[in-house]
Amino acid sequence: MCQAIEDIYKDGKKAGIKTGIKTGIKEGRTSLITQMLQNGLPVSEIRKYTDATDEEISNAEQAVHGTK
Repeated sequence: MCQAIEDIYKDGKKAGIKTGIKTGIKEGRTSLITQMLQNGLPVSEIRKYTDATDEEISNAEQAVHGTK
């Protein structure tokens, strides 16, 4: 029974780390897109360098302009 609990804990920890990494990457990407917009880069350039989706760019534009 103790081994089962340890295995569950390890699996949960791995899943948590994986989720945290994905979240961190997404937040970093959003921050980069926002900074690029704030510095006046055209959307075409942002797409070229980040492969950002229309939704990601739209969300970043809303954040820059204070609307949502």
